[in-house]
Parts: sequence; structure tokens; C-alpha cells
Amino acid sequence: MAFVQAFLSVDPRFDVKTKTQTVTTLLMMENRSADLSEKHEGHRAAIWGRYLSLLEEQVVSAKNLHVATVYIELMFKLAKRDLSVAPAYLTRRVVRFFMSAAFFDCSGLMDLARVAASSKKKKKGKKTSAHESPSVEASLELSSGLRIKELLNSHELQGIPYSHRAIMSARFFSLLSDFVSAINAQNRGGSKGKSFYGKVSRPEAVYRALSEVSGICSLLETSGAKQFQIHTDANGNDDSSSEAEEPMLASRKHMLQVKKIADDALVEECGGSGDSELLRAKAVFATGCGALMMSMYLQLNSCGVPDTIDEDNTDDDTDAVHEYIADLADSVANFCAAIDTPSRSKGEEERENPLAAVAGLLVNILSSSVGGEDTGGKNAIQSSASKLTRETVKLAWSGSISMISGLHAKEVEYGNFVDEDVMNILIEAVCGANSTKEATDGDYESAEESESSEDELEDGGGVFADASKSGMDLDEVGNATDEDDESDKKNDSY
Repeated sequence: MAFVQAFLSVDPRFDVKTKTQTVTTLLMMENRSADLSEKHEGHRAAIWGRYLSLLEEQVVSAKNLHVATVYIELMFKLAKRDLSVAPAYLTRRVVRFFMSAAFFDCSGLMDLARVAASSKKKKKGKKTSAHESPSVEASLELSSGLRIKELLNSHELQGIPYSHRAIMSARFFSLLSDFVSAINAQNRGGSKGKSFYGKVSRPEAVYRALSEVSGICSLLETSGAKQFQIHTDANGNDDSSSEAEEPMLASRKHMLQVKKIADDALVEECGGSGDSELLRAKAVFATGCGALMMSMYLQLNSCGVPDTIDEDNTDDDTDAVHEYIADLADSVANFCAAIDTPSRSKGEEERENPLAAVAGLLVNILSSSVGGEDTGGKNAIQSSASKLTRETVKLAWSGSISMISGLHAKEVEYGNFVDEDVMNILIEAVCGANSTKEATDGDYESAEESESSEDELEDGGGVFADASKSGMDLDEVGNATDEDDESDKKNDSY
């Protein structure tokens, strides 16, 4: 590891500059896990852990944006390499580090569980020297935040600059999207070996991963870390007023509502009190929508206020995310309510089709900047986050299809969910907004042409009908007409 540190001190991109694989070889990054014995794999994991600790220190203590970006990219590259094999503990550590550094001021962070455990030992009368640290290890969820706090103190820094946090924010969403893609690939049978979250469905595995990340955010807040705010007051400082926090509180309420629905669906499936296939379909739908909810809720995290007026604050889609979160919570609740009450009365037949509401919302998300439409590449953070949104939108839609398929297979009377509204939404999403109108206009034109053709046939057909009724031979009439034409030509020649 000393050699790696020495080469990186010369230039962080030593391999690129020298056009060699020196650092890569020392870190054993070229070796595939399948080719390594258990002993060598453990040795490589230890090297990567020390290497990541080195990169963390370099990122926090970086003097300028260029240096910080180079080391952030090295961390990202290492995490991508570790992501190829489950359970990818190193990748999760990088995700926690990026999130803690980008979205939180960790200067006031404390591991309350560790403090409580150490105080409990003191009450028992165990003496510790002034230089002896408590034997209780820091919790894994807070380890990255506490590491950042330690590095800031050791280098006598007040915090991480906004421009550095913005880069880590974009890489956080990009790495989390890759993590979700890796989970999807494994659950499709795309990879073998260890599993990320056991033998569960793709929506449930992604839901667990995003719930884990979202839970760390909540734990950081309750443990003393201060979340950076999106809005500023008149003095340019973070605005923590009740008016600015109200949308966040509402979105958090909606997120917890959908999370409870997903958790309850999983519990019902495990309990087995009911039709197993229907319970499975409901769990897949709820966890798919829950994963989408978590992905959008994570996008409400902010890098804070730019340090200078020259830097742009790129958090400009927050209002749209709040709106989509509220709509998703309503759609999931209404869909599950419709499933739980299959027989609808006549007065309820006019209410909105829950499947149409879900389909319309998913289409709207994908067609907005939140889903990656019309971003123009100007907002790096939103471009990275939109990839995560698209991945989870696919899970939510596949969950909806699973729900409908499960209901159809059991021939349960839940009404006709796949109706004209749903088909119009899907057709417009694929073919364009005017496709259904053009199709309707085409039907009217075809109908008018058919009617005019029928009228013409009726008008012309009356002559032949009268001839048929009178017993007239049409062939003889034709021959007689030809003879008259020939006699007329002879008279003209004279």
C-alpha cells in the first residue's frame, strides 16, 4: 500500500500519465474474483479498504476542485469494480461516503449508541486511561459521516466546499443507479454467486437497497448531522423556516405512507393468510412503487447553497419532485384500496381507474426533467438522478403489470382496469400526444368515405335493380347498343 500511496502522490492519474498498469496491478484490480482463492480475495479486500481510506482523506482535504474531482473519480472507479460481485460492501461504503459528504454537515455528528454504550461501561466501574478509546465500534450506518468529521478536524477544515459536494452528489446518484442495475441483472439471472439481498424479487431487492440508503439519511439527521438546505433567507444563509420545511415534511409523510404499504404487503405475503399469488402480485406492485418513491425522495437532498455567487445552484426540479411524490402516494393508496375492495358499487364506477392514474403518472415522470427529458446536460446532478428514476419507473410499471396479471389469472372481479383511458395513455406515450386524435379523425374520415360510397352504390344500383325486376337481359342490351353504334358510323361515312 505504501507503493500505491507513493505513486499517487506523484500524480493521482499515474497509470494514465505513464500509460502503464502499475497502480492497477498493485491493487489487484485486474484479477477477477472467480480467479482468486478465498485467501487472496480476502487480501485484496483488505488492500481495497486501505486504498479507499486514502482516497477519502484526499477528497476531504483537497485544496481545489480539480484535485477533488480526480480522487472522487478514483473512488467511483473502485466502487464500480467492486460492484461486479455481490454483496459489494465497498460499493455501499462509497455510497455512504458520497451521501454523507454531499448532503450533510457532519461537524456535529455523534454516534449516540456508542456514547450510551461507553457511558454504561463507565457506570460499571471500568477504568480507562486518558489515551484509551472506547472499545465500542461505531455503527456501520454512521461510519462514513464520523470519518468525514474526523478528517475535517485533523486537517482543521470547516467543511467541504460546495463545488466538491456537487461532484459527489452527481456521483452518488450515478453509483446508486449502477447499484440498482446490478441488482436487477442478478435477479434476472445475469450474475452468479453471492446475492445482494437473498432470493427475493427484483422490486423487493431494489426497495430494500433504497430503503437502506434512505434510512441512513434519517439516522444522520437524528444523530446530529445537519442537512444542507435548498433555499436561502434574505442574508443568503440556509433557510430553515417552517414555510421552507413544509413541502419536505409533506413529502416525508407521503414517503412513509407508501413505505408502510410496501412493508405491510411483504408481511402479508410472508404470513400467507390468503391467496399466495395475489399476495405476491400485491407485494411486487407495492415494493416497485416504493422503490420509485425512495428514489424521488432521495432527490430532495441538496448540496446546499453555493459558496460564491458565481456558482449555480442546480436544485431547480424540487417542486416537481414534491408533486410527483404526492401523486404517487395517492395512486398507490387508491390502487391498493381498489384491490382490497373488489366489488364496486354503481356510484363508484365513475371514479378514476387506479391503473390509469399510475400509468399517467409514470408517463409524466418520464417525460419531465426528473425522468431525464429535456435536461440538455446542463444539470449534472439531475442527469445522474434521472437514471435512477428511470430504473425505478420500470420497476413500478412491471409491478403494476404483475398486479393486473395476477388478478386476471384468478379471474377476480375487480372491474376492467385495462380500459380505453389506459390504452390512450400508453399509445400517446409511445406514438406521441396527437396520435389518438389523429386516429380518431382518421376513423371519422373513413366512416364518411364509406357512407358516401354506399350512397353512390345505392343511387347507381337502382337502375340495375329495376332492369332485373323487369326481366331485361343486360347482355342483349349491350349487344344491341354495339350494333346501333356501328350503323351510326356507316351513316356518317355516307
